[in-house]
Amino acid sequence: MELEEVGHYVNFMAEGADFDPCSEEPPLERLYQALREDEDIAKKFVSITNSHAAFIQFLEENEDYWQFFDEGCMKWQSCITLMASSEYYSVRIRAVDASKLIAHQLKHDSNPNVRAACVSRSTKIANELMHDEHRFVRAVCALQSESLGLALMHDTDDLVREYCTKWEACAKNYVEDTCEAVRWHSICRHPHLAKYFIYDPSPKIRKLCFHKDTALVELLKDDADSDVRMKILVEHPEMAQYYLNDENECIRNIALEKLKYGK
Repeated sequence: MELEEVGHYVNFMAEGADFDPCSEEPPLERLYQALREDEDIAKKFVSITNSHAAFIQFLEENEDYWQFFDEGCMKWQSCITLMASSEYYSVRIRAVDASKLIAHQLKHDSNPNVRAACVSRSTKIANELMHDEHRFVRAVCALQSESLGLALMHDTDDLVREYCTKWEACAKNYVEDTCEAVRWHSICRHPHLAKYFIYDPSPKIRKLCFHKDTALVELLKDDADSDVRMKILVEHPEMAQYYLNDENECIRNIALEKLKYGK
């Protein structure tokens, strides 16, 4: 393939050409192979697609096109460097994922998804961006180390605190957090902490508690919410005898049925 042909292929792709690597003669197979075998062709492809609006739009909608980058262009370090200048943030993220050096170069990128990708590549970057204006960037920072999680533990944004639950040292402090999702993830990630959440105001959380720690069934069997008691009966049919006299008719009927027809 000649360098002059690359632009024609890019235009062809931008117009909606299909790429099916499983077919016998894919229409774009020639380009696909050239990207894998010729660094200059790959560099030309990246240079053109970096700012080709129609191609970028189609790339957003067609997952198959990523193969040209992942299995072709990204074989070459020179292409990865060029990809860092793409107008499409997802291409820049690919470059960040492939190079820690590029992560440091793009850590102040205008797109929060790119900055978050940079954070994932380096704890040093995470420490620099822990106070980023965008909540997703701060949330990803919280995942990088326990010390960062603790530093962000009381962030005003629910998403950031939710990510902080990765660390037990943070999760155990969320028993009274105002966000249900934060409390939920604290239990999911650290089931042994469930015992501290059994008085949670949310029936959903209390149900999660005994689901994660069966020893808590005994403490929650008389829960004021019938949904919680019903869930206990469904998950623990051995409790059927206990619930025969429950104030809720539906629970009594199910308990009787389980005793009558077996657990």
